[in-house]
Amino acid sequence: MDNCPICQKPADSTFLGDHDHRWWCAQCGKFIISGTAAQLLENQRATLDVGKLSQVVRQHPRDTEDWMCITSYNLNELIAAAG
Repeated sequence: MDNCPICQKPADSTFLGDHDHRWWCAQCGKFIISGTAAQLLENQRATLDVGKLSQVVRQHPRDTEDWMCITSYNLNELIAAAG
């Protein structure tokens, strides 16, 4: 078991290729995150309200088969929503 890239709590993950991972986290829900988005998130972690970001991700409409997709294109939108 690894740590969720959002809340840092233990979560299950599956490598999907091209640096993408599928995560199932009890706190954040089910999501897929690109490698670039994961790195951007890690770089901004000190300035984020992780609890609010986790809630935004958990409540966000799902894209693909009930999985939230987080990429470098929508990460800033999610962070802003967690404001």
